[in-house]
Amino acid sequence: MFYRRTVVLDLVYRCTREKKCFENLKENSRRPHCKFCRFHKCIEVGMFIKPSTLMSPKLWEKNTVSTALKQLHYLNTKRTTLQMSKCSYGNPKLEDMVRRENTALVSQDPNQPLKENDWRFIDIITTIEFLLNLDFMEELDITDQMVLLRAFASKAILLFTAFSSMMKDYGQLVTPGGHEIVSEALIEKLEITQEMANSIKSRMIGGLSELSVTEDELLLIIVIFFLDPVITVPQPLSSMAVTYVASKRQMYSQFLLEHCQMMQQDGWQKRLPELYVLCHTLNRNMREIDKLNILAKLKYPTSICKKLYDDITMHRC
Repeated sequence: MFYRRTVVLDLVYRCTREKKCFENLKENSRRPHCKFCRFHKCIEVGMFIKPSTLMSPKLWEKNTVSTALKQLHYLNTKRTTLQMSKCSYGNPKLEDMVRRENTALVSQDPNQPLKENDWRFIDIITTIEFLLNLDFMEELDITDQMVLLRAFASKAILLFTAFSSMMKDYGQLVTPGGHEIVSEALIEKLEITQEMANSIKSRMIGGLSELSVTEDELLLIIVIFFLDPVITVPQPLSSMAVTYVASKRQMYSQFLLEHCQMMQQDGWQKRLPELYVLCHTLNRNMREIDKLNILAKLKYPTSICKKLYDDITMHRC
């Protein structure tokens, strides 16, 4: 009841002990009273409510923007909580994730810190979970879900990573564990120029920072960019999905418009196109990352990547 009440009523808690209330608990000791840590512990152990069940259709129509943002923030809280508390040593394919197979997560062991690649992998898994749990995804068949995910999952990871790095005042992309995405060692191994490396590291962060993008705006533009009805690579959506995805993109675009009107009363007409320009920044940064992936494949042709990584990146290379 506590978990459902927190989600449905959109309750916000604060922790006064650095979010570590459940650490070093002894057997039979009392459960901490901290509601913030208790809520995040619920997420860690797998509690989840489908966003589509949070509100009745009548209430959805009555309060569209706030309801949409509430659902997105709920999914993002789940994403970041699992990102910092779980890991995966499996090797699922994208289809496994869509079918909810072979994707078990385990708790991180504080005595065995995750390596850089482990952080990247849990980042991929939690971002795909975020996208899969968007309310409209259950209306699409598996093939169309995979088309959307293949086309956009990497871009969503880049947006989330850039925003997180910006909020932590990093000048470059870093993993949730603090590792550089493009390290000096990688630059040396792939023999890329410092100019290219700096561009990959900071282009998306610069775009978000220049516009002072908020988390609300980030979540809405991620969904809008994700809902691309004219995908052609690696394959197009089905005709039914094209119509459905286009209608959902229009709906979320309207949400963003209304949000801009509420938050930028004097300059909302300018704000909306500024946010859409981020799509060009995103695509340009993604092309640079794709070049990096190609160089890595050419340099190390026998290296083996996780199936999930190949599923969401190699079709563009």
